[in-house]
This record gives sequence, C-alpha cells and structure tokens, in this order.
Amino acid sequence: MNKTWEPLIWGNERLIYDAMASMNNRGGSIVAITNFHHKFKRSKVKIAIQGLETKGLVKYNNTLQEYTLV
Repeated sequence: MNKTWEPLIWGNERLIYDAMASMNNRGGSIVAITNFHHKFKRSKVKIAIQGLETKGLVKYNNTLQEYTLV
C-alpha cells in the first residue's frame, strides 16, 4: 500500500485511506474496499469512511455509488 501523509487521520482511517489510494479508481464501494485487504471488516470500513468523509478527504458519488478520494 502507498503511504501518504495526511496529518488528520490515523488508525483505521489511515489504513482505509492508504488502501483507497492504492486502488485503481482511488476508491470504490464499501464491498470493494473491504475485499481489498483481508484484514478489513465491513463495519470498520463504514466507520472509517464516515470519518474520512466528515474530514473532506472522501466523497460519495451517487451515480456510481462509490466512495473516492478527493
């Protein structure tokens, strides 16, 4: 996974952010992000995505129904 520097994120948010940065489209659905790494659990991914979205680092695309990095 690519290591990126965002001082506002840590823990599960950091893992999810780095995973999304490594994905082809810089994100995807909750299922795609969960399946990206065998240690990710869907409930933890949802919580981390909500935190990243609150901080403005991730946005939800209604048309594609996917989360992408900003």
